[in-house]
Amino acid sequence: MATKFKSSVEIDGYLSLTSGNWVQVPDGTTAQRPGSPTVGMFRYNTTTNEFEGYFGSTPAWGAIGGGGGGRVGVTVVGKVEYVYLTLELVIVDDLLLLRIR
Repeated sequence: MATKFKSSVEIDGYLSLTSGNWVQVPDGTTAQRPGSPTVGMFRYNTTTNEFEGYFGSTPAWGAIGGGGGGRVGVTVVGKVEYVYLTLELVIVDDLLLLRIR
């Protein structure tokens, strides 16, 4: 059963997804990008068929690996037991955004 939120949701801790589950990120065309984006936004662009994020020293929308059914990879050097991410779900222009830091 899905829970719908009309405002932002903040997680102070971690988000755990069990095996076999998934996360659906917001999607839309290039023309449907948020009108006032902020650094850290992440979405799937259905015009370019790739994941994109709003980032950089001069922030702009740019491709993030994977897309089109491809695989997003992470390179790890050395032994890693835990990876900590800060996840923030926010709604901007009727899109639920997952901000990963």
